[in-house]
Amino acid sequence: MSDNTSVRVAVRVRPLVPTELSRGCKEIVDVIKENEQILIKNIDKDKAYTFNYVLGTLSKQGELYERCVQPLMGNLFKGYNVTILAYGQTGSGKTHTMGTSYTEHGDMGVIPRCVNEIFDFIKENFAYNFNISVTFMELYQEVLYDLLSDKPREQCILEIREDTTKGIHIPNLTEIDVQNVNTVLETLQKGTTRRATSATAMNAHSSRSHAIFSVNISMNHKENCHENKQSKLHLVDLAGSERPKKTGAIGNTFKEGVNINKGLFVLGNVISSLGDEKSQHGFIPYRDSNLTRLLKDSLGGNSITLMIACVSPADYNLEETISTLRYADRAKKIKNKPVVNQDPQAAEINSLKKTIQHLRLQILGQGNELIQVYKVHSYNHEHNKPSMKDFAVGGHEQSEDIQEKQESHTNRQFNLNIQLTEIEKQLNIKENLAKELISANYVVDYQTMAENEAKIEQLEKEKEELQQMLKNIGNSGKISEQRRKRVQDLEHQLSELKKRVQEQNQKIKMKARDEERIKVLNKEILEMKQTKVKLVKTMREESDKFRQWKIQKERECIKLKQQDIKKQCEIARMKVIHSKQQNVFKRRVEEAEAINRRLKLALSVKQQAQESRNAGKAERIEPWLKQEFDLYVNLLEAEATLKVLLEDRATLQQQLDNMKNNSDADSTDCKSIEDDLELRSVQIQDLQQKLLDSDEDTKAKSRIDKFQTMAEAKYGIKFLFARAAEVVKEKVGLQMKLTELQELYTDTQEKLKSQGEETEQIRQEYEERIRSLLTEINEIKDSLAKQEALQKQIEELELKNDELTEKLEEFVINRTVPPTPALIEKKMNRTFMCNPADSDDAVKIEVSSDAYGTPPNELQNSRDRNLLKPVPVKFHDISLDDFVDEDDVKNDPDWRGTPLGKRIMEEKEIIEKNKKLQKTSLKFPDDSRPSKRSSEGSCTCKKSCKGRCGCFKMGKSCQPTCKCDEQCENREKSENAYLKESDDDVFMKPRSVDLQVECRKIDLSLNLRRRKVSTIKRMWFNS
Repeated sequence: MSDNTSVRVAVRVRPLVPTELSRGCKEIVDVIKENEQILIKNIDKDKAYTFNYVLGTLSKQGELYERCVQPLMGNLFKGYNVTILAYGQTGSGKTHTMGTSYTEHGDMGVIPRCVNEIFDFIKENFAYNFNISVTFMELYQEVLYDLLSDKPREQCILEIREDTTKGIHIPNLTEIDVQNVNTVLETLQKGTTRRATSATAMNAHSSRSHAIFSVNISMNHKENCHENKQSKLHLVDLAGSERPKKTGAIGNTFKEGVNINKGLFVLGNVISSLGDEKSQHGFIPYRDSNLTRLLKDSLGGNSITLMIACVSPADYNLEETISTLRYADRAKKIKNKPVVNQDPQAAEINSLKKTIQHLRLQILGQGNELIQVYKVHSYNHEHNKPSMKDFAVGGHEQSEDIQEKQESHTNRQFNLNIQLTEIEKQLNIKENLAKELISANYVVDYQTMAENEAKIEQLEKEKEELQQMLKNIGNSGKISEQRRKRVQDLEHQLSELKKRVQEQNQKIKMKARDEERIKVLNKEILEMKQTKVKLVKTMREESDKFRQWKIQKERECIKLKQQDIKKQCEIARMKVIHSKQQNVFKRRVEEAEAINRRLKLALSVKQQAQESRNAGKAERIEPWLKQEFDLYVNLLEAEATLKVLLEDRATLQQQLDNMKNNSDADSTDCKSIEDDLELRSVQIQDLQQKLLDSDEDTKAKSRIDKFQTMAEAKYGIKFLFARAAEVVKEKVGLQMKLTELQELYTDTQEKLKSQGEETEQIRQEYEERIRSLLTEINEIKDSLAKQEALQKQIEELELKNDELTEKLEEFVINRTVPPTPALIEKKMNRTFMCNPADSDDAVKIEVSSDAYGTPPNELQNSRDRNLLKPVPVKFHDISLDDFVDEDDVKNDPDWRGTPLGKRIMEEKEIIEKNKKLQKTSLKFPDDSRPSKRSSEGSCTCKKSCKGRCGCFKMGKSCQPTCKCDEQCENREKSENAYLKESDDDVFMKPRSVDLQVECRKIDLSLNLRRRKVSTIKRMWFNS
């Protein structure tokens, strides 16, 4: 198996995925199939990686299996273990390649194809009986779980055990026997559904655990049992390495990624150690992770291994791709030691036979016969020396075993004797008890008992007869007394007989119980006798066996003693030889110690000289340390810049895709974005080239080798501590500034928020104020329009009033005969009347010009209605200023303070107040204007408001402010008149002011009309 000792490596490059295309990523991996090489475009042209198999982006699953996996399947049926594992970063296509999550409608990966080939081989091979079983387990966060168990996940945790003979094995792992391909695939799907997966930014179905699917094959030859073989096929789907910045992992997903990277890091160290020729025979850190413990046989152990390295061709994943290729290149150098898995005893016998033949050939091939005999004797002596010691120790151990067995036999015989003695004692006790019970005098006289019962019956009959006779013969006293005594005697005898009967019954019951107890005791006695017989037989058999065993062991002891004597002689002889050798060794050790002392002295002198020479080296390495430190910082800055450029390119690519999808986009803008993308790609390649040229991984190891002395190492540590302290100090300062800026930003945000809220509140208040002002403006405009219309009406009425006043004055001055008061009142009542047919509550007052020149006789005799023609006058616009000004009550000597005059003066004051109220009502059109006072003229009548009622005399109706009865006739008349006016449609069109105000105006106009008539009358009388 010289061709199969090295680990085979296949590299598969997957195509670009949509997320990488949306980022504008470019392919940087180039595949050369002729030479099975892979290289990086435009970056690493001089270095190409060569592997056993290389597959490009257009490769199919079938091509991978036929080229890489199928050649290994033949070794599986020869008895060798085969391992196929997929390695690579997250999202590189490992699970797809292995076919772990295969369904019937999907593309078959490695696992389904291997299973099909296994069962195809079984169908064609009839020389063996095959037993196939499968296991499926996953390593999740360094904990091993059984995926085929039906128990809850918490109860499926497994432990890894390691044995010198079995190697790595896992107890309690569920192993399912399978008979066909469908059963295997169903089992695979069952385990896959329980596997831990989650979505990340790089893979929607990222595996969060390492999965190992194993197929165990047992081949039993039908004719030759020595040809039986066992083999295992391990199919390993490793979880991919990932970076949290790229995957966007947080929380539990981040912890999973940390554990995955930890296991893969240890796996990389194991691969590096096994691939390094210098450290192959040194310590291999298998036990640092459970993953490497499980893969111990696959890497450097008993297995034929194929490693499939899956990589991404995108420049976005350049570092991960190069890291995977480097580990795969190291894995090529790993040497495994596969062997055929057969019965361990048969394999060991065959190997010993080969060793014996080889030794014999060596002995025969040597020259001198005496030397050969001596060497053979020495070899046998050295070879048999441990076995002789073991034999001697075994003899002593056997003698001790014999003594222990003899003592145990004696103890056992003693215990059996004790048990036998106790059984005999119990047997004697129970036999005596049975005898006592049998010999007890519990004999019952059944005949006496029957006689007693007969006597009882007879006495009872006699008792009944006597009682009957007592009933029949009640007069004879003596006879009755005798018979009564007889009855008492009989009753006494009867009670005694009953007691005897009860005692007899109790004795019968006791006898029955004693008989049952006797039976039980007899049974126990019989069982104890049988036990005694068995114990006696057992003691005899044990004695016979012990006697035979003792004879046999005595014979063996005699043989062992004889052999021991021989061994003692041999040991004594060897002790003599050993003492001689010890003397020789002591002499050589003393010589070596003397040489060692001289060497130590020389080394101390040399070390002092070296320290004196290296005293000034510490200061000389300071420039080199500064240069390396600055170089490392520049590399970190370059990586950060590369990350920013990649993000910018992804943003530009997204903008370009959006513009291409938009038909209205400008072609010049698309061209400029494409130029920017090309520029970003060139910058990214340049930075990646510089990062690769830096070769930081190699330099990190070589830096440590630069320190030759302890002084240089101490100075280097001191320098790094100082620089680290400076960095931490700068970080603390920046952190404090950042905290202050964040606090300032937070305060500013809060202020902006509060200002925004205040601005919004002010805006809302301003809008509400504007709306209210607009409403008020509209109302003011309406009120102004109404006031203008009213003002025009007032002016017109004032003009008419002036004309009417002039006519009245002319009429008064130019009269020749003063009319009688009755005539004037009649005329005035006919003239000054309200015309309800006119609108706007007007009163038509007009004095005909023809009446001025009419003589008194004609005036008295004339009944013409055209003497006074009505002129429309507004109620609330009629003014008596002219009349009131002329009517000076205080200065007029002709004024008489009659009750009527006092009444007129009161009415005048009320009119003045109403005028003021009217002006106030015009200023306050809303409901908020001042209310009307109830102090105007009102009556206090106690009856029906007739005769002496002030309201009735003034010709007006009683108001709600009057203190008269509500059912007065004057009030009802007013209401009927008002209803009549309403029926005549006087107030059909309401004004904009309140109805109460209109009523006030009407009342005011009526009062004004009455006052005007009174004034005219007074002027007429005075003249």
